[in-house]
Amino acid sequence: MTAAETVAGSKHFAAVEPEKSLLSRSFLGLLTTQLLGASNDNILRWLVIGLGKHVVDESRVSWILAIGTASFVLPYLLLAAPAGYLADRFSKRRVIVLCKAAELAIMALAIGAIWYGSVPMMLMVVAMMGAQSALFGPAKLGSIPEMLDQSRISAANGIIGLTTVIATTLGSGLGMWLADAVAGHVSERLWIAASALLGVAVAGLATSLFIRPLEAANPQRRFPWDAARQTWRDLQTLHSDPALWRVALGIMFFWSLGALAQLNIDQFAFEGEATRQTQVAPLLVSLVVGVGVGSVLAGVWSAGRVELGILPLGAGGLLLMSLSLFTVEGEFFEPSGDWTISYIAASALLFFLGCSAGLFDVPLAAYMQQYSPPQQRGSILAASNFLTFSGMLVVSLMFGLIRLPALEGSLDNALAVAGDDVERQQAARDLWDQMHADQKSTEARFRIEPYLAQRPQDELLVRHVYQETVGHPLLTARQIFLLCGMMTLPVLIYIVVLIPQATIRFMAWLVTHTVYRIGVFQRENLPETGGALLAPNHVSWLDGMLLVAVSPRPVRIMITGRLVNQWWSKALAGIMGAIPFGRSPKAARQAIATARQALENGELVCIFPEGGITRTGQLLPFRPGMMQILKGSNAPVIPVYLDELWGSIFSFRGGKFFWKWPSEGTRRVSIWFGQPVEQPTSVFQIRDAVQSLGADAVTGRKQRAMVLPRLMIRKCRKAQFRWKIADSTGQALTGGQLLMRSLILRRLLLREVFQPDEKYVGVLIPPSCGSVVVNCATTLAGRVACNLNYTLTSDVMNQCIRRAGIRHVLTSKKVMDRLDLQLDAEVVLLEDFK
Repeated sequence: MTAAETVAGSKHFAAVEPEKSLLSRSFLGLLTTQLLGASNDNILRWLVIGLGKHVVDESRVSWILAIGTASFVLPYLLLAAPAGYLADRFSKRRVIVLCKAAELAIMALAIGAIWYGSVPMMLMVVAMMGAQSALFGPAKLGSIPEMLDQSRISAANGIIGLTTVIATTLGSGLGMWLADAVAGHVSERLWIAASALLGVAVAGLATSLFIRPLEAANPQRRFPWDAARQTWRDLQTLHSDPALWRVALGIMFFWSLGALAQLNIDQFAFEGEATRQTQVAPLLVSLVVGVGVGSVLAGVWSAGRVELGILPLGAGGLLLMSLSLFTVEGEFFEPSGDWTISYIAASALLFFLGCSAGLFDVPLAAYMQQYSPPQQRGSILAASNFLTFSGMLVVSLMFGLIRLPALEGSLDNALAVAGDDVERQQAARDLWDQMHADQKSTEARFRIEPYLAQRPQDELLVRHVYQETVGHPLLTARQIFLLCGMMTLPVLIYIVVLIPQATIRFMAWLVTHTVYRIGVFQRENLPETGGALLAPNHVSWLDGMLLVAVSPRPVRIMITGRLVNQWWSKALAGIMGAIPFGRSPKAARQAIATARQALENGELVCIFPEGGITRTGQLLPFRPGMMQILKGSNAPVIPVYLDELWGSIFSFRGGKFFWKWPSEGTRRVSIWFGQPVEQPTSVFQIRDAVQSLGADAVTGRKQRAMVLPRLMIRKCRKAQFRWKIADSTGQALTGGQLLMRSLILRRLLLREVFQPDEKYVGVLIPPSCGSVVVNCATTLAGRVACNLNYTLTSDVMNQCIRRAGIRHVLTSKKVMDRLDLQLDAEVVLLEDFK
């Protein structure tokens, strides 16, 4: 690519303004198109696999699974370069629309192949669908950063992952059901499969038209006639960026492992005594639903940025769940067809395996899209796809090989299934002899159906004898899950070693957001580049962790006190780049020099200028040491105020840290970043900035405070079965009783008493549970309750009534009888509502 081509491509690329809403028509169109396309991929693939399994020998079923997947994957390798060319050379919308039109034609060919009954023809159609998807992929993924703002990319990938999961769930389940329905009844039931395949294809073509026009990223790019060399060049381009290369390898590992797990689930179910293809579907659905949940969690936890710290959590989950699936034993189905505990346990483990997979994939996909150069994004994504599908192809072929019968079965294993029943043992011996004779002599395919027809009452015995006759594969399905876990372990170790800081930062984010409901304000005051010194108030033990969690950039915290001498804090400080501030003059000078150098290197440094955690909740005097850090530096000071932390278990409220009960479940915390203070002259100037920011935080707290009626309803619901109020008469109400009585009285007052334009309502009841109910009901009705002083005379009280414009006074008969008042307003006796 020449420099002129690059400049021209960048101009075209910049012409499209990204949208900030995930609800934009264009993104929703892409989302729906992806949903329908992925559904049709899985419908066709599992329909062909299911029909193929009804034709070949039982011992060759694993090859149908492997070849069906390989047929779909191989075009991704052969068309990687043309796919990247199309995504760069033309508008990605145009590529997407043409791919969906091609899908419609391919589905028509698929119907013909199924009608003809040729497995090779059906596999060729699957390969054609794979070619369509290969050309569609780079255009789909590359359009996301062109269509949406950068802050939405992680969330968009999470949603794309969820739609892919939904599509895989629906498509796989429908494909398996169609395979069972159509097999053996093609002439009568082919219309069902045709309706599904063509209907989804037409809908996908229609939704692709909602995608807005996108400019071509590089209109001058030439077609790669030498596709192999172009693929090699794309791989070199990808390899030239070490970070993108490692991410691409991570994506390849994820999809290869996913392909192996998906293929293995089919055999996992049949080894657990499944007899129909539809019995595989719940296990597969558990996996893909888990992937969707994990993808959404990854999008939410990324919090608007690319968060690679999620990767160790995902890899750890993959390792743990894979090893757990190896331990699942027993049959999956009762003789009646009901699920067993083993089946339910396997489904749960597959769900969590999928969750871990979603957590692993989304950050990698988001990083690849956001940090790949725009003019080369199509080529880089195509190269990444080449690696991904190379891994999937190798894994598919390996699966076919390791699932071929390699170990001979034995009659003893077949007799073990028969138990102590002499008649069943003899039946097992007869079946063993008959099957071995048929296997050697017959020219037709050796299948289990004729033996099942002979002994339908002993289906389990027939299946076990048949399995012992054809032999056992090199690895069982459970052992393949063990292999998946062993493959994940070195990947997990590599991730933790490679990005320890991102891992710890994400764990800090997860812990703090579990304990607190965190609101971050004015984060734009944090500079995107360049050094800056953060100067926050110090309220609790978690202050440093909170700042690390909410900052979009790494922060080097200066730590003091006992933490400097703890071995674990030293190790953590080394990983996170924290700066220990020792008590000796030499250690202090070294810490100041290190912090100053970090500022010069463009890093964020945080110092708690109070020198310790506040014991009163108030801002303490700032120590002058921070001015030594700023000496000779042009780095600005960013005032930070941590609000609403006082009173948490990590603060000193109550005269102690930690050893107190939390005052509420998840505490709200506000973190405010102030305007940068350039070239401060003293610590007093910085302290004033932090103090002013604290005033802004308190003002902001008031602005978001909940209105009293809504707060009352929420508090009553939380205390639904706990005592809420009580009075001197012995009456007491729970939160639920108070809310119920208030709402009932509100309805009665609105219907019988209050006028539409009435604003102020008098209340003449002594302090009691009843007066609380009346005040709550009046406020919930949108009126102002004016509590009248019952010790006043009638004249003074009437003067108050006239000045407030009160039309109704809510009271009780006992109060009126005792006070003998003459009021200039309509008196409403609450006893009348009983």
